[in-house]
Amino acid sequence: MNDTITEILPYDKNRFYPFITKKDIMTLVDIFCVGGICESGCFRTLNRSIKLTKKAKQVLQITNNNYTIDDINSLMKGRKVLVVMSDKDCCHKYTIYEAIFISLNKTDKGYSYDNTSCKVDIDGDIIERVTLKRVFISIRDVIMSFPLDYNKSNFIPNKF
Repeated sequence: MNDTITEILPYDKNRFYPFITKKDIMTLVDIFCVGGICESGCFRTLNRSIKLTKKAKQVLQITNNNYTIDDINSLMKGRKVLVVMSDKDCCHKYTIYEAIFISLNKTDKGYSYDNTSCKVDIDGDIIERVTLKRVFISIRDVIMSFPLDYNKSNFIPNKF
C-alpha cells in the first residue's frame, strides 16, 4: 500500500498575475487542498473533501493526517490569514488583506472544496463566505514555524 499523501491544489495562485505582482504572489501560501482520487474515491477534484496542505499543517503543528474539520476550526480560529479580494470598483484589480480566520462554513453536505467557505474578520468587517481559493497564510508564518537548532554545525556558515 502506498503511504504517500497526495496534495492537489485545485487553483493556481498565479492566476492573480498581473493584477497582483509576482513578489506579492510569492508571499501567499495555500492552506487548503484536496487528496487524490484513490484517497477520496471522487472523480471530480472540486467535490473532494478539503485537507490542509503540508505547509499549513507545519504552521498549525499537526503531525498526522487524522485531523477533523473541528480540529481545523479550533487551530485556525483567531489566526492571521491573507485574503485576496476583488476591488469593489474594478473586478480586475485585486488586493491582499490581512484577516482573522473565524471558521469554515459548508453550503452542502460535507466539506468539499467547492462547497466550503471561510468566515473571516477584515478590520472589524465579518465576511461570511470567502472561497477557499482566496485564503492563504503568509510565507513568514511558514518560515517562523521551522524549528531552529542553534547548536547544529550547519546553522553557522563556515565561510563569510
